[in-house]
Amino acid sequence: MKRLIVILIALFSLIQLGTLGKKIYALEDTLATGELHLFKAAPIDPYDPFRGRYVALSQENLNLEVGDGQVLRRGDRVWVKVVKGEDGYSKFAGLTDEEERASKVQARVRYSNNSTITIEPPFSRFYMNDKKAPEAERAYRTRARTEERDAYIAVRLKGGIGVIEDLYIDGKEIDEYLRDEKADND
Repeated sequence: MKRLIVILIALFSLIQLGTLGKKIYALEDTLATGELHLFKAAPIDPYDPFRGRYVALSQENLNLEVGDGQVLRRGDRVWVKVVKGEDGYSKFAGLTDEEERASKVQARVRYSNNSTITIEPPFSRFYMNDKKAPEAERAYRTRARTEERDAYIAVRLKGGIGVIEDLYIDGKEIDEYLRDEKADND
């Protein structure tokens, strides 16, 4: 009996490790080989006591038209088509189905009315070092007061998975931007 319990615990542990390993592999594979998309972003600096500091990101074009007869509720998962615009930035271009071969991600419905929905994209949190996240927020707010504001996120898409590669301000990765800002102030 004792041996059976040990075997079951070992089997359960292997299943958990396998599931976690599969998820990590999918995210790393997306970062390494996924198609690059740039989304205009507007960060703020919240704090999660379990996961640490992150920059919350909001993208443009989160309101999408819903087809006739289609009823969606808050929390429903939907497939959203992603297209690259002429300006080089990607945007959400409408609902699609899982089988379509276009660039797409799965998102949640945040709000729904009769003809439109507001989505919550899967890449809305950019985790950072606890000390750098407030600096990133401060840098963004300072830069946002000028007309030449330029903040965006680089996202890799592959197989419906979206992973944030980095956050950019004025065309620089956030770490580089913060280093340059600190050097200019010293």
